Amino acid sequence: MSSFGFIKLPRSLLESTAWRGAKLKYRAFFIELMMRVCWKKQEISWNGHVIELGVGQYAKSYREIIKEFNPEGLHGRAKSDTFSKNDIEGSVKFFLKHGLVRQEIRHDLMILTVLLPDIFEQEKPVDQTADKTAIRQRSDTNKEREEEQERKEASLLKERAPAPASPSPARGGVFFCRKTKRFVGLDELMPELRSLHTHLQRIPEHIERAARWLMTNEKGKTRIGNKAFINHWLRNASDSEIRTVEKTVFSQIPHISELTDLIDYHEETRKKLQAMVL
Repeated sequence: MSSFGFIKLPRSLLESTAWRGAKLKYRAFFIELMMRVCWKKQEISWNGHVIELGVGQYAKSYREIIKEFNPEGLHGRAKSDTFSKNDIEGSVKFFLKHGLVRQEIRHDLMILTVLLPDIFEQEKPVDQTADKTAIRQRSDTNKEREEEQERKEASLLKERAPAPASPSPARGGVFFCRKTKRFVGLDELMPELRSLHTHLQRIPEHIERAARWLMTNEKGKTRIGNKAFINHWLRNASDSEIRTVEKTVFSQIPHISELTDLIDYHEETRKKLQAMVL
């Protein structure tokens, strides 16, 4: 077993029923066990047999565990500071019961497996390391692009900002800012939009939907002069509302066959009344 590397203990273990109900001696055993299990696949020889162990496995007899967990040079220590056979057996049974350890026997040798995934540092193949390097490089490139995009948008916002000495801002186009996820310059355009789309309700809400669409479908693009885009979006929204209203109205009109039956009924009733009068 290598003395290098490390293990990762999940903090969720502190809240688990098993850990909270374990004796201090059992907890000490479990931590000692995790530090001694295999952190990579290996083979051991036992009584003329070759046994393959996987990550997280530990193969020893109870006698060997007691010897290994109580190293030489600790003579004279209190009994409570050492692991007895009862301590080892009790710890194994406890963590078996709570599902943190699995036990099996191969060729009369006990094998314990710690059932906490991804807590052991493992060897990383060269191709995985290369893949991670490539992913990191792509991430750095994407971050640089995003920062460059933010600088461009900030520059455009600065150019369109009114001069401090000017009593009223200069009229300009509509600009979509990805940082704020909003259109800039709508205040001046809004009266025109309301006059062009008089029958459309909740125009600001439709414009917010257009902004969300741009954030999802036009990543990395800078939009300047979005007046035509907004008008097109509102026309589509208007057409959609009209179709909804038409569908609602026409669904309430009786079918032509129903109208025909109703007319025939009233005509027949009229004739009967006329015959009674005569």
